[in-house]
Amino acid sequence: KPQHDETAWQHANGEMHAYERFLVPDLDAQGVLRGCTSVWLDVTSRKEAENRIHRLNRVYAVLSNINAALVRTKNLRDLADEACRIAVEYGGFGVAWIGLLDPATGRINSLSWAGEDAQVFAAMEDTTPAPIGERAGLLTQCIREKRPVVNNDISAQTLPDGSRRQRAVALGYQSVIMLPLLVNGAVSGLFGMIAREKNFFTEEEVRLLTDLSGDVAF
Repeated sequence: KPQHDETAWQHANGEMHAYERFLVPDLDAQGVLRGCTSVWLDVTSRKEAENRIHRLNRVYAVLSNINAALVRTKNLRDLADEACRIAVEYGGFGVAWIGLLDPATGRINSLSWAGEDAQVFAAMEDTTPAPIGERAGLLTQCIREKRPVVNNDISAQTLPDGSRRQRAVALGYQSVIMLPLLVNGAVSGLFGMIAREKNFFTEEEVRLLTDLSGDVAF
């Protein structure tokens, strides 16, 4: 009987393409199999569109649920806990984190963590920003530039031994975003999330998450 399946091939240029295969038996008048016809369709564009919609739906779910939490939650720590939980549960992020900036020391003090590997990263915590002029990580860059900072392929660079990013790569994470929590134009904290998908944070996702960080800061 006819068969249908899906597969993926890597082309010579290194790109992965998704295919649908349709296998149709060729029967003679007596119903004896003479052969098969195989048809392959490149469905890469369709799969990419489906994945994009799926990711956007996840981000919309995070935005909606955190905005609902803002209405019912008054305590700062409870709100941070709820925001991180929602990011993990509804957004599918592996780990979510919120920290507050101490302007006197320049140190980010963790307020909340959520996710299956949250304790791994919390145990490695070293959130003192590097002085201006030194090579900056995402956290420091986010504070200095007061804008979202994204790395959509954290495995594509040499990472120092023992770094949090190196541990994230080892655990299968590929994309990270740091969002500044701005109050009266100044960074009061950060909201960070990491995802297992490479190139997760497109312009659309970043725009939505920027709106989210503004709501949380408010």
